[in-house]
Amino acid sequence: MSAHGDLGYLLAILGQWERSAQESKEALRLDPTVAIYYGNLVFAFRGLNRLDEAKTTCQQAQTHNLENAWLISDCYGLAFVAREASALQELVNSARGKVGAEDVLLSNASDTEAFYGRSTKAREISRRAVESALRDNRREAAALWQLNSALREAEFGNVEEARKQVAAALGMSQSRDVHLLQALILARSGEMARSQSLLDDLAARFPLNTAINRYWVPTARASLALQRDEAQAIEVLRITAPYELAYPDPTLQTGIFLYPAFVRGEAYLREGKGGEAAAEFQKYATYRTAAVNCPLGALAQLQLGRSYLLTSEVDKARTAYQEFLTLWKDADPDIPILHQAKAEFAKLQPLAN
Repeated sequence: MSAHGDLGYLLAILGQWERSAQESKEALRLDPTVAIYYGNLVFAFRGLNRLDEAKTTCQQAQTHNLENAWLISDCYGLAFVAREASALQELVNSARGKVGAEDVLLSNASDTEAFYGRSTKAREISRRAVESALRDNRREAAALWQLNSALREAEFGNVEEARKQVAAALGMSQSRDVHLLQALILARSGEMARSQSLLDDLAARFPLNTAINRYWVPTARASLALQRDEAQAIEVLRITAPYELAYPDPTLQTGIFLYPAFVRGEAYLREGKGGEAAAEFQKYATYRTAAVNCPLGALAQLQLGRSYLLTSEVDKARTAYQEFLTLWKDADPDIPILHQAKAEFAKLQPLAN
């Protein structure tokens, strides 16, 4: 890549979308035949909520017959934001049989199913993504798609399924990123000792890696701290503030996680600080075009409802719960967090009358 292309990519994954767009446009002016430049520009425009320009960029790439897994993935995210179901399927189909692309798009599609609570279908599509990567002897990619699925299971409350999928992933790869996600999933599943050991090892082995030490490790450590000290969790996350909008490796999704904000919101909820919690979970709506189909975006609606209850804003709480339950109207009925949401909403009804 050119210097402008390199910088455009770096700024995109750091969440500095305006500057990324400028650099990516200059890279394309100098060489309009490089697929990744278009992908960077689509990603930046999407983050800036400049969706028409993002769509035009996807179309321009198509006129050059450019194909790249991450470009297709970025265009997939745009189609999700625009609620173009047929376009989503077309993009998945366009990657079929293509090495290094089919598995990426299948994993994207699994996140879309999970966003709407269709856990069984999401799990099946993730299985296909894993199988696709393994056919191409891309074992680390296969493990990462498996861990992406496991992370969703942990967030949905399917802890045993999450642990089973982590074990399966470890049988495919023992890479740095695999261990990093393993540590996060264990932290989100409440396995403190194993997660802590992995996090200590990663921090010691990669002391200069920004993504590890200023995003993933603090997020996992804060998740562990939630079990005992909410204030400590918030303090641990302080270092992540400049990187919350980042898209750090390992890149598992077509959008951003906003994971530090989600965990910080949980900490505020446990402290009983509804206003502060709501501000964190509201980021998923503020940056909807960047977060796209990240399943945490759907769960943030539920957490908003819980936050508003703490501030006695019952009508706003009811609306947030209703929006979550509408998103998950076709969800698998046996998901633990869905059971919790329905029970909480049922108790809320008398308060709202």
